[in-house]
Amino acid sequence: MKRKIFSILFALVLVLTFSLVIAAPVAAAVITVGPGGPPTYDHATIQAAIDAASPYDTIIVHEGTYNENVVIQGFNGLTVKAADGDTVTVQATGGNVILVRDSSFVTIEGLTVTGGEHGIVLWDSHDCTVLENVIIGSEIVGIFLWGASSTGNTVQKNEVSSDWFGITVNAGDQNYIVENEISGGKTGISVGNSDDNLVSENEISSTEAEGILLYNGSTQNEIKENEISDVWWGIVVRDADSNELVENEISDSLTGISVANSEDNQVLENEVTADFEGIFLLGSADNNQVQGNEVSDSGWGIVLNGANDNEVLNNEVADSTAAGISAWWATGNLIKDNEVSDSDWLDLYDHSVPLPLDNDWEDNEYETSNF
Repeated sequence: MKRKIFSILFALVLVLTFSLVIAAPVAAAVITVGPGGPPTYDHATIQAAIDAASPYDTIIVHEGTYNENVVIQGFNGLTVKAADGDTVTVQATGGNVILVRDSSFVTIEGLTVTGGEHGIVLWDSHDCTVLENVIIGSEIVGIFLWGASSTGNTVQKNEVSSDWFGITVNAGDQNYIVENEISGGKTGISVGNSDDNLVSENEISSTEAEGILLYNGSTQNEIKENEISDVWWGIVVRDADSNELVENEISDSLTGISVANSEDNQVLENEVTADFEGIFLLGSADNNQVQGNEVSDSGWGIVLNGANDNEVLNNEVADSTAAGISAWWATGNLIKDNEVSDSDWLDLYDHSVPLPLDNDWEDNEYETSNF
């Protein structure tokens, strides 16, 4: 009996030992890339290092300029980063300079990426990190998150200067676009057909169109604490519902914040200075809330044009060259507890005058109005 029990125990020990050996993870490797390749470095090109890599390896790229289109496809875990203190330039004349496709947990860090149609692309890839890269001269998009599977990615502390879009999220949800510096091009950050993304603490300047654009059915996105200056439109929400625009600083724009054909958005505690409209709701921009904003030195402070059933509450509007708060062809809006002062034309204006007012103006502090 004792011998039988011993045999069973011995068999169990063998099975467990064999299982542990089989399950033991292979240690991730560090692969080096540098000019000339071996014997100083493992490889002479980034692509050769990727082709030789296993999941969760780290590729360290040393000083130099690498003329190649880099493709990372089907990886679950990989890091490609510049060696500490080295300037690593990856450049291409067309296509995607760095493409991460159908992958997860990939990190691209510390590279200078130049040329190409797109600088760094995450295509149907999730939980990836694009960190502290410099993107220069992309023909279309500097950093592009594309596809319904592009979720949970972090794009952080990059410097982007492209010909058209700085950072674009198209059909990607729950991504984090934070602490980037974007200058030039047409649009700083665009989010289309995408939900639950955080766009926060970015510095955007000198774009020819929008600083930040939300469009095409994007919902539940949070646009927070961004600094936007010297742009045509600061933040534009178009055909996008239920987003939050909170504590952004917008200056030297034609229009600070524009909400068009969009519902149930919250525009809260932003600081806006604009040449024309500070905050502009137009074209069936209904059931939105505009509250606690500071709008100063703008042409028209807060404008409702064809926008209905909105709440405009507790805003401070000062030094408008036209009207502080105005409603044009707009009905059912509650405009309450606002402080409006020093407008060159009128502090408050309702286009429905002399007809009975179509909007509720309650408990506002002002000096001049047309009603």
